Formats: sequence, C-alpha cells, structure tokens
Amino acid sequence: MINRLSTVLGVVLAFAAVVVSHVIDHGSISQLINVPAFVIIFGGTIGATVAATSFEDLRVLIQGLRLAINPEIPELARTKGDLVDMARQARVSGVLSLETRAHELDDPYLAHGLLYVVDGMDPEEIVEQMQHERRALYKQEAAAGAFFETAGGFAPTFGIIGTVVGLIAVLSNMTDVAALAPSIAVAFTATLWGVLTANAFWLPVGMRLKKIAEERQLVREVQEAAVVSIARGDTSVKLDRQLSMLLAGRPEAARERKGRSEPAPAGSEAEEAGS
Repeated sequence: MINRLSTVLGVVLAFAAVVVSHVIDHGSISQLINVPAFVIIFGGTIGATVAATSFEDLRVLIQGLRLAINPEIPELARTKGDLVDMARQARVSGVLSLETRAHELDDPYLAHGLLYVVDGMDPEEIVEQMQHERRALYKQEAAAGAFFETAGGFAPTFGIIGTVVGLIAVLSNMTDVAALAPSIAVAFTATLWGVLTANAFWLPVGMRLKKIAEERQLVREVQEAAVVSIARGDTSVKLDRQLSMLLAGRPEAARERKGRSEPAPAGSEAEEAGS
C-alpha cells in the first residue's frame, strides 16, 4: 500500500536537493527568493489550470493535498479478514444481522453494499448498483490527480514568463550597470521555480493521487465481490478463497495478520451450512 509519508518526504527532498546544491556552489538561499516570480508561477499555473478544467475543480486543490498526505486506504489484508467475518456472520446469524454492522462502518461504499443485501436485492442488481457507484467515486478521485498533472504542464511555461517579465524590468532600467548582472540572475530564478515546482510538486502529487485512486478502486472491487458473495449465500470459506484468488500477486495481501491468514477452523463451513 501507499506510504503516508512518501509525498511529504519526497517533495521536501527534491526541493532541498536544489537548495543545498546551490549553497554548495557558493550561492545563498536569498538569491533563490523571488516573490514576483512566485506570484506569476503559482497564480498563473492555478489560473490556467482552472481555465483548462473548471472552476468547480479548484476545490480538489486542497482536497488533493489532504488526500496525498493522508490517503486513508484500508489494508487489503484487514479488509479481506473483515469481509470474510461478515460472510460468516451472515451465514450463522442471517443477513439481517449485518444491518447494525453496516451502520457502524466508516466506509459508505461498503455500508451501502451490505444494506443492499439486507434489503434483499438480487446479486445482479447489487453488482450493477455498486459498479455504478464505484466508477463515480473513481472518476471523482482521479479528477484531483488530473488537476495536479495539468498544473504541472503549465508551471514551466509560467516560469519562463516570469523570467521574461523580470528581464523586461531589468533592461528597462539600466542606469546602474553594476547591478545589471545580479538582477538578470534573479530574473532567471523564475524559470528555475517553474520547472522545479512542476517536477517536484505538481506532477509527483498528481501521479500519487492517481495511484491512490487505483488503490481505492481495488479495495472497492474486493468489497463488491464480497458483498455479492454474501448476497448469494456463499460460505466464508468460499469467499476467503475467492478473495485470495482476486488478490493473488498483491504484496499487501501476502502480509496478512496472524489469525486472518490462517485457514478456517475445522467444521466451520459445516457449521455455516447447518445454520
């Protein structure tokens, strides 16, 4: 699964590498600070991205940052174990016993699926309903990644625009020739920040958000398969095998916790069948 700290550490490391290398090359951090360039790069990048998408998509900027830092993706092993336990409960105590458990869940997608089972919907209808909801959720989550990747395409260009604007200001006032070279150097920091923010912030965060959306999609596919299995009256042992095949090859699923990866106790399937 996705490491929660990788985004923050990765972005900080990328920016720190540039700043440290500049200092090692006998530069100073103050030489890299260019407030007008920051205004052009970030303001222009966000404005162009909104123009390319929609104003409503601007809300995903903050939501995307929050999601990238704290993905909140359930562990596959834990998810599988919980689903198998729900299947066992449905066989032993009946599907109506899942209603209370559904209302206690923090995951609306899974809760809706369990309530479909409690309401007696046909498995085919449940599949159709959950697939529709799953696709809608994926589209919404992937939109955040698309916003950041679009911004990553605009940022370098606005860095160049910032440099041009800085050079215009410098060349229009050449009364102090001694200050000409330092002023030109400051103007070029706009290009640096444009390229740096694109490759160390916008694009990596966008790729991470798409990865998070894919991971959440996989979890929902597992949940959907389990809900449909419960609706069909399958035993927990059968569901466990089904989910194991679905997650085959996933390293996360191989690290199941003790007690969840163990085979079902002898006679458990017979107990469910006799309930």
